Amino acid sequence: MVKLCLLFGCRVGELLKAKVNDFDYEKNIWIVPPANHKTGRSSKKPIVRPIIPAAKELIEQVKRLNYGSEYLFVTFEKKPFSKSGHTKLIERLNKEMSKYFDDSYTFWSIHDLRRTMRTGVSELTPPHVAEIMIGHKLPGIWQVYDKHTYLNEQREAYELWWNKVTKIVSRSPNSQHLA
Repeated sequence: MVKLCLLFGCRVGELLKAKVNDFDYEKNIWIVPPANHKTGRSSKKPIVRPIIPAAKELIEQVKRLNYGSEYLFVTFEKKPFSKSGHTKLIERLNKEMSKYFDDSYTFWSIHDLRRTMRTGVSELTPPHVAEIMIGHKLPGIWQVYDKHTYLNEQREAYELWWNKVTKIVSRSPNSQHLA
C-alpha cells in the first residue's frame, strides 16, 4: 500500500476501494471509478492512470495476499481494508522505523506520500501532467477543451519518478533497514 501510494501519488481511499478488475493489464491502465475518487463525485469521470512495470509487480504482490478477493487490499479476515485500518498500519510502521533512527525521525502519514510524489514529479513533467497524475482536474477552461488523457506523458513521468525513488532508497544510510 505504501509503495503504491508513493508511486501513484493517489489518495489512499482510491487504493482501499480498488478492485482487482480496476487494473487492466491488456491496456496497462488503472481505472479509478468516479465513486472511488474525490473529483469523481462532481465530474462523474474516472481517473485513468498508466500501469508501469514496477506498479504491476507491486499489484501482483498484493493480489497474492488478498485471498482471491475482488478487492485489492483486504484484512486477515478477508474483508475490504477500512480507512482506519491504514492509519493503524502506518502508526505501527512509524513506531518500528523510529527504532532504527535517531531522535530526528519524523513520523509521517500516508498523505505525506502523495505530497512527496507531487513535489518529486514537478521536475520530471509539466505541471498539468503532474496534476492529472494525482487525480486533480485541469484548471478552468482547460478542462473543458483539453480531453487528451496524457497517458504516455504520465507513463514516462511515473517511470522517471519510480527510478528516482528506487535510487534514493537504495542509498539508505541504514542498509539493514531501508527507508
